Amino acid sequence: RWRDKMIIEEWDDTDFMPDEQTIDEYIEWGSAHRSNRNDTQTRLLWKHRIRQSQLYLECLWQMKQQNRTWVMMTDTDEYITLNPLVHKHRMGAVSVDESEEEEHHHNKEEIDESKLVADPVVGTKGSVAEVLHSLQIPNEEFYKVETGCVQLHRRQFVATDDIESVQLDGEFPLDGMDVSNFETLRWRTHGINIQGVHLNTTGEECTQQRWQPNKVIVNVRKVFLADPDDDKGEQNKGNPHRPLRDCPAFLYISQHKTPLVVNHYIGSKEQWLYRIGDKRGMAYRLARYHDLNRHAGGETSEDISNWLLDFVRTMGKAESQRLLDGAGVLKPLPNHSIQETMEKVKELEQVHHEFHIGQLVQSNYRGSLHWYDAEVVDLL
Repeated sequence: RWRDKMIIEEWDDTDFMPDEQTIDEYIEWGSAHRSNRNDTQTRLLWKHRIRQSQLYLECLWQMKQQNRTWVMMTDTDEYITLNPLVHKHRMGAVSVDESEEEEHHHNKEEIDESKLVADPVVGTKGSVAEVLHSLQIPNEEFYKVETGCVQLHRRQFVATDDIESVQLDGEFPLDGMDVSNFETLRWRTHGINIQGVHLNTTGEECTQQRWQPNKVIVNVRKVFLADPDDDKGEQNKGNPHRPLRDCPAFLYISQHKTPLVVNHYIGSKEQWLYRIGDKRGMAYRLARYHDLNRHAGGETSEDISNWLLDFVRTMGKAESQRLLDGAGVLKPLPNHSIQETMEKVKELEQVHHEFHIGQLVQSNYRGSLHWYDAEVVDLL
């Protein structure tokens, strides 16, 4: 339905994957030196990672060959928008994540409102593109904007909002659609929720917090790129957070140091577990879902929610209905039942924990040869 609006090109593994010997060597290395395991699930995980990195590198290379400019390195549950700490827009007051202020020793006075960019209204056609095309490189206003690889602060939105509290500037403009199916309208709570924890074993106090690594947007005309078949990962690794050597190495830049932001939505539990291709397994996905919801949050934002009203005004109601029909609705997948998945979730959530809070354990934090003494502080 979108093909008359944009160019859509579909790939399969033959379009970007290396030869089988290279794949096997990468899997062997990852399983042995990073995961310290060689079971089937671990090997599938490393095969997924090489597919991911190769896809990113081949995509960037193809965009460069076509003389494109900006390429987003984001997922389908992530949305780029204007940074409210940098740009003036109709949502009004500038606010700062106080938890980030404390962590990075920033304060409101550091943000000089006289230097804020008066950019297009959020939601209007071309607002993000206009910011990108006007961005000067190198740029001292933002963190290490020295090449065409620009960091995007990622805001983690959690699934804790009441559906009844969804608000727009006007009435929901589409007929027969549920507003709660639109992630950017339903979820508004984000930020870092820092919690203090007392360690029984040492008597120390520590904090639980979940910083989200940034994503990037790349101007392929201004970065070093080689044909992935020739590069062999020696220069560019294809990591989703740092795909190229020209990208900054530090991945946790505070929000007011990036020109745009990425909103990442975990969605409802059903939406989160709909991703059946995650090679880390359902138990990991479920634990991750509870962990994010428990340790993120603390701020609310609606600075992206009015995109829909402007979209309908631009496209017309009938065309908007056609393009957005079924948005957010989980469609049945081959050999996958959403109902059966949720039944398995109930079983997993009722499993008796073999650990207890305060127990001293060994944690394989970063893979092989990186075991640490740790204490269980929470049970999901």
